[in-house]
Amino acid sequence: MINAVKIIEKKKHKLIVEIEGDKHTIPNLVVDELYNDSDIKAASYYYEHPLQNTARIIVETKTKDPQKALIDAIARLERRYKEIRKKISEL
Repeated sequence: MINAVKIIEKKKHKLIVEIEGDKHTIPNLVVDELYNDSDIKAASYYYEHPLQNTARIIVETKTKDPQKALIDAIARLERRYKEIRKKISEL
């Protein structure tokens, strides 16, 4: 469960967002989806300490607003998982 999300750093083509309450599941999915956007220059996540539940996702873009790129990636994930849920419920 995600407890909090906050922006740590925002520049024209770089964004660092902190997500509290999840280990590797959500950050890994988001970073993987970000790379489906051809405007992504770099995307990664890290934990400052292995016992923390606070991930920092870093997004760097070529031209696009990185916050918009992150929102778009999350929206694509949401659509994908709604589709999966629908197909499973039809079984």
